Amino acid sequence: MKILLVNPYRVVVPKMGRPTMITELVGNYQPLGLLYIAGYALKHNPYVEIKIVDGLITGKEKLIEEVKNFHPDLVGMTAYTLTILDVKEAISLVKNLVPSALICLGGHHIDCYPEETLQYDGVDFVVRGEGEIPFSELLDALKYKKSFNTIKGLGYRDENGKIFINEVGTKIENMDLIPFPPRHLINVKDYYCVVGKKKYSTTILSARGCPYRCIFCKEAKSKNRARSIGNILDEMEECIKMGIEDFFFYDDTFNITEKKIFDFCAGIRKRGIKCSWSFRGRVNGVSYESLKEAKECGCFRIQFGVEAGTEKALKNLQKDIKLDDVRKVFKWTNKLKIPTVAYFILGNPGETIEDINKTVDLAIELNPTYANFSILVSMPATQMNIMAKERGFEDR
Repeated sequence: MKILLVNPYRVVVPKMGRPTMITELVGNYQPLGLLYIAGYALKHNPYVEIKIVDGLITGKEKLIEEVKNFHPDLVGMTAYTLTILDVKEAISLVKNLVPSALICLGGHHIDCYPEETLQYDGVDFVVRGEGEIPFSELLDALKYKKSFNTIKGLGYRDENGKIFINEVGTKIENMDLIPFPPRHLINVKDYYCVVGKKKYSTTILSARGCPYRCIFCKEAKSKNRARSIGNILDEMEECIKMGIEDFFFYDDTFNITEKKIFDFCAGIRKRGIKCSWSFRGRVNGVSYESLKEAKECGCFRIQFGVEAGTEKALKNLQKDIKLDDVRKVFKWTNKLKIPTVAYFILGNPGETIEDINKTVDLAIELNPTYANFSILVSMPATQMNIMAKERGFEDR
């Protein structure tokens, strides 16, 4: 069975006001979601042949070439709300070239709108929740002609066109059981980060889920399921053998506890791993000592979600941090000369122009290496989206 996994090429996805030059300069992240799906299938469905096309790297022509030459039985695509029009474009392309190819979509958009997505032309299946297990079971069902109705997380249409949405299964608890992303399926030299330290870079996950309450995040108040430190380091050593020496931990929150930083650094020291790494974190999960240890063990950048310059806005966002903590941590990182990225959100609930100016003032005061300002967007399946609907706004 031939499986083609696709990250759709960019056609109409909103660019958030950034010039194309800036978008191209920033770099490219490896498609971890597709890689995890591929790794799990290769282990549990030995009859499959899998290829990956990252359209953000290769563009439309490469997808056309792969679909023609590979002639896939099933095409899996990643779908986000902001890229759904690109997904529709890619589906049309695949169906025109290989009408018999089945289409399966997964990603955050599907979690929110499974039934609506199944009504799109060309879509045969959707997967909600974590995709590794349901996608693997779908492959077995197709090969061995089993029923789809027992596959948790799967949505599909029967021969009469009736839509069925199965309940979502439980999330994988033991993260060490998930195979490493098979990066040999992509060209690792295509992926880099403009603020990275090494030539080739990769995103990496040390855990899934985040217990914090931020109203703008879909993963808010979800259980943090962490991989063991040894498992993480094993993957890093595998990447280093491939020439990748720059790691960006793409967890929703890497430093759920300060202890995790110390344990991770202890593992790096014990194995003698030489690499650079960075993470996304919270100011209430670090101390001066943990930051110092992280830097000594290769940490060269930390991305903190500050979000706002007033206590009122932080409370409305349910961020659960204090401005005094923010100021203290950035003093530490500046003293230690650890580059930082401070993320800010403008247009928070109840925010005024005066409040926004205070956020800008805070950004100047903190003196991060980079400051990133975004406008609050009511994304599906977030507390912010629920609040917006309660106030009369509707999804479009």
